[in-house]
Amino acid sequence: MDSQSTIENLISLLRRGDKDAPEALWNRYYARLAQLAQSRLNSRLRKVVDEEDVALSVFDTFCRGIQNGKFPELNGHDSLWPLLMVLTFRKVTKHAAKQAAQKRGAGKVVGEADFGENEEANLLAQAIGNEPSPEFVVEMEEQCNYLLGLLSPELQPVARGKLEGLSNSELSDRLGCSLRTLERRLGLIRRCWQEYPANQ
Repeated sequence: MDSQSTIENLISLLRRGDKDAPEALWNRYYARLAQLAQSRLNSRLRKVVDEEDVALSVFDTFCRGIQNGKFPELNGHDSLWPLLMVLTFRKVTKHAAKQAAQKRGAGKVVGEADFGENEEANLLAQAIGNEPSPEFVVEMEEQCNYLLGLLSPELQPVARGKLEGLSNSELSDRLGCSLRTLERRLGLIRRCWQEYPANQ
């Protein structure tokens, strides 16, 4: 049985509540998840969380999601690894956002709406670092293509523009639409990417 079929079988067993499936999947993916998380954690974040914490949290989110009927299209390594990557990026980014919020607000919880466009970009930059490895660049390119593939043709140019670092006003000018329309499309993109693969 090849790796793709093995992972597909383990995912199927996990959906059915098999007690050994989580450990088998964990053994296959832990090292890779920890390595990915380690490459994304800067020195400040490592003071509050390490790669093992992130890997454990990602795997817990994944297993709970499967058990709650999420990820119905998941069917093997080719779809599982992109999902685990997305979850890892989100966990690291959330830790960066939480650390920045605590530093700025003395522990007060700061909502997403409180972040300006530039500050949000800075948080992402802190989370993913400044010098990604060639392997990470390849993985990010694959992941970007995967995420863009979830969007309608109308929304893809919006996402591409934001990935290029354009401001909302610059992007609305490029696309020939109003800021209100652009913000509505950005909201649709956020909802799409939150609903699949996960919003955790």
